[in-house]
Amino acid sequence: MRAFIAFEIPERIRELIAKALLGAGAKYGIKIIPQENMHITIGFLGEISEESASEVSGIMASVNAAKFNAAFGKISTFGSHSSVAFMGMDIGDKEAIAMHGLLYGKLSRLSSIKLENSKFFPHMSVARGLSKNLNAFAAGMQKDWARSETFTIGKLALKKSVLGAANARYETIFEKELS
Repeated sequence: MRAFIAFEIPERIRELIAKALLGAGAKYGIKIIPQENMHITIGFLGEISEESASEVSGIMASVNAAKFNAAFGKISTFGSHSSVAFMGMDIGDKEAIAMHGLLYGKLSRLSSIKLENSKFFPHMSVARGLSKNLNAFAAGMQKDWARSETFTIGKLALKKSVLGAANARYETIFEKELS
């Protein structure tokens, strides 16, 4: 199964973001991420076995971490050749980075998982498409989107990605409430 670890975004925040992005897909020729798929990826695990998923769940269960406040900032892209537009975190980025480091430290002991070694940048993907369209979308949204309201990150989840014809669908395998 294709799996990843993510922070869950409260439903209310996902609804507000989806409402703010309504119509942007058609206007800019991009594909907006469906509301039900919005999350903050902590780490992509790639193809893992059921046994590895169980080991990852055990590690996640052992993590003692507190809930924290978060807010999304401006919409941006990863540059002129990006195929993704995202909202970076204005609040909560330090806590997200700390959780990433803690989990990666524990997960690195598992020989069955190959972790990405790139620098972690906490964000939520909001659209996919051609880079010129995404960059126009990010620039155009600057006047319409400044920042989300502050919300609480209270759940950590192990999810699997089920690829479909239209969109990937994410199923929760394991969920950990933060204290």
